[in-house]
Amino acid sequence: EDYLPRNLAAFRGYFDATLASLRVSPAAEEIARELLRITPLNWPALMPLRLFTVGLLPASLRAQYGLGWSGRREVLLRLGQGLSRAILPRLPGRLRRPPWFLLPPRP
Repeated sequence: EDYLPRNLAAFRGYFDATLASLRVSPAAEEIARELLRITPLNWPALMPLRLFTVGLLPASLRAQYGLGWSGRREVLLRLGQGLSRAILPRLPGRLRRPPWFLLPPRP
């Protein structure tokens, strides 16, 4: 039990210290470059995913990756989040969950 923060303030201190200690390695930069690469063929599908992926990173990690961010992107992220919260609960369950073949095998 000594390894668990005692309260929310202690957790925030732990979280902030852990976040400040993170460093983006060259391997991580290469992986991110491949995952976030936009091409004319994948642009329509990848652009919203890229916006969420980059936008949900802490600013310090975005800076280490060299990923730009702007007020316009922040507004788009917030709009996307609001739209997701409005639409997702109204979708049938089979559309809210991954298809069975993408789920890990059951033990």
